[in-house]
Amino acid sequence: MIGFSNDMNNTLEIGKNLFYNFPFLLEIKVDYLNNILRYNADSNSGHSGSCLYYYDHNSKEYVIIGLHLGKIKHNFPSIIEIPKDKSNSKNSKPNRINISQDLNLGLYFDEKFFKQITEWLENYNISMNNLPVYKKLNLGWKSLKDEDLEYLPNLNTLCIKELFLNQNNFTDQTLNIIFKLKFDNLNYLNLQANNFTFSIFKEIKDKINLSKINNLLLSNNQISDEGFLLILKTFIFGKLIILDFANNFIVGEILKDFQEIIEFPYLEKLDISSNRINVAGKALLESKIIVDKGVLIFSHGIKSPKKTPKKII
Repeated sequence: MIGFSNDMNNTLEIGKNLFYNFPFLLEIKVDYLNNILRYNADSNSGHSGSCLYYYDHNSKEYVIIGLHLGKIKHNFPSIIEIPKDKSNSKNSKPNRINISQDLNLGLYFDEKFFKQITEWLENYNISMNNLPVYKKLNLGWKSLKDEDLEYLPNLNTLCIKELFLNQNNFTDQTLNIIFKLKFDNLNYLNLQANNFTFSIFKEIKDKINLSKINNLLLSNNQISDEGFLLILKTFIFGKLIILDFANNFIVGEILKDFQEIIEFPYLEKLDISSNRINVAGKALLESKIIVDKGVLIFSHGIKSPKKTPKKII
């Protein structure tokens, strides 16, 4: 975790982002002394409580092994050799000096620690249902799969305003979980860079109310014309400002059989760039989707639809 000291400015520099790099143990030697971890790493005031972790090359996962407690000054005795040109005595002894070095201490997560945590949860009757409510839930950039969200229905999602699920390996199975939950106050939903098609909404009869949402980000998924139309039919949008469909598989021609006119009174940007939209699809999108304040963003190269060859009788 980022500390609350002046190190915040360093997080803006590439390669010094403390959110990822502290206290990343890399190849640092860790000593175990009475269940206390001792290690040499950069740390500042405010880092206490952050996790100690390393990358396991076998399992290809980040493994948390403890909790950072703090830093102390420690004197390490060291021998400094006197150069020969400055000593005329063959029997001169090398000088011993103390080198002061920062030594970090951490709490080791062993079996005893987890047993204490379990007893604490039971004694204070703490469960997923009575934990503090969240306004922001960030599960993005973690390469998660559908099965990793099995616990999600146990969370109190009523007060969540921002939900990040981007840069994972989720499929429509996850969508089925998400939209069964209560997100009455959700205004930001990031589903970018997954494997969503939204074809699962063929089986849903009731509309899903997202009237408070103002940012819906769906770029870099597997959404075709069918999924695109299902989104327009299934969701109720009221205050949508940004709708991002970039880099999917939308053509646009499916709207020729869609009689309704879709209005977005507050929309500032509907991004459909880097799809497969052709001239006919572009015309249909512009005629069926009414954006009062904003723009529809298409790719520069719009392809003409392929003509169906006439049958020779």
